Amino acid sequence: MGTDCRKDSAGAEVIHLPYPPSINRLYRSINGRSILSKVGRDYYRAAVPVAEATGINVLGPYVLAITAYRPDRRKRDIGNLEKIVSDTLTKAGVIEDDSFCEAIISRWACSGVAVNFSEAAADLPVIHVELGAPNAN
Repeated sequence: MGTDCRKDSAGAEVIHLPYPPSINRLYRSINGRSILSKVGRDYYRAAVPVAEATGINVLGPYVLAITAYRPDRRKRDIGNLEKIVSDTLTKAGVIEDDSFCEAIISRWACSGVAVNFSEAAADLPVIHVELGAPNAN
């Protein structure tokens, strides 16, 4: 396990990643083709090495748990984070492929709230990702 990973109270691996750009800024359409934008390339360039450094490698089915810290007071759709996180974990080799994801549990971080992600996982490995966590590193 690398320095950017710890276990949560339920024993799931926790990976701290920077808060991603909005899905609308991640891709650009050029001549009818969707390509990764500079913002997207910059995000993956920053986030993938962090995930790689954990040394986690899950083959086969898994559960993805996302805890996101709101970067500001704007309204945000937590569902838009799932694809970016899954793609980051795939690019980093943490997961074999996001098609093996059996369940996704996403929540906004709140002080005093404890969530046991492993209860929803049955016997599958749980990968817990925190986005934009204050004082994560």
